[in-house]
Amino acid sequence: MFSFILYICSQSPISIQAEENLNAMCLAHFPGHYRVEIVDIFQDPQRGWVDGIIVCPTLVRVSPEPKRIVMGNLSDLSRLLHAVSWNG
Repeated sequence: MFSFILYICSQSPISIQAEENLNAMCLAHFPGHYRVEIVDIFQDPQRGWVDGIIVCPTLVRVSPEPKRIVMGNLSDLSRLLHAVSWNG
């Protein structure tokens, strides 16, 4: 099971695009085997601060470990898949 947290900045165009790209990747490559939590750092700035998020959008693969972090709009599918699928 893949578990992700996507930190976004409200309804900014790049955050909307990142969310859409993440959903498309998960549906195509991990159907039924993923969980996504969306954290809007404008609505919950303390969460972003505590988690050390300084750039938005930021995707964190929580599990499987080790944790992986990808920043940006997540539009480069091959880079995104490599980052979230790799366990080394």
